[in-house]
Amino acid sequence: MSSDAFGHTWDGQRVTVVGLGRSGLAAVKLLRRAGARVRVTEARDTLPLRAGLSCLRRLGVEQVELGGHTRACLEGADQLVVSPGVPESAGPIRWAAESRIPVCSEIDLAFRFCPSPIVAVTGTNGKSTAVTLVAALLNAAGRQAVACGNLGTPFSSMLRRLTSRTIAVVEVSSFQLLWCDAFRPKVGVLLNIGMNHL
Repeated sequence: MSSDAFGHTWDGQRVTVVGLGRSGLAAVKLLRRAGARVRVTEARDTLPLRAGLSCLRRLGVEQVELGGHTRACLEGADQLVVSPGVPESAGPIRWAAESRIPVCSEIDLAFRFCPSPIVAVTGTNGKSTAVTLVAALLNAAGRQAVACGNLGTPFSSMLRRLTSRTIAVVEVSSFQLLWCDAFRPKVGVLLNIGMNHL
């Protein structure tokens, strides 16, 4: 699985993942399966994150920064993968722009390896409800569907369950879409736009 659906080879690519929440960890695992050389940088430094360092070492992550970001995390990087919730003003994103390093979201990364048609749902309110309902309706109609994305189960972590016969129903936030380049769902749904997204 070193190449994605676009024929891009990830084997040996140096990728920095920003953010070590569920989506960041799922992206790390996907990238390592694809053969990428991975570094991680995380603004927080908590006991649970420190407890997870041994897991990251077992996965073969080359470097982990906790408690802040340094420019060293981007040295020689070919790609930056951003977890949801990482602000656009974060140091690694600014430094990547200065160095012309491509930036993508975990959603965009997962799309590149997804064998399933995708129904993507975004908007200010009702995303999780709509995603859960669409997946339930598809399953009730005899189509195998999985709900994932911003509602709690990262898209990247679901890829091993997906085939060309399943449907991925993915909740995507505005923050995730900001860093999408390749992402092209079969069906896209925009529920609404509230004041905080104007």
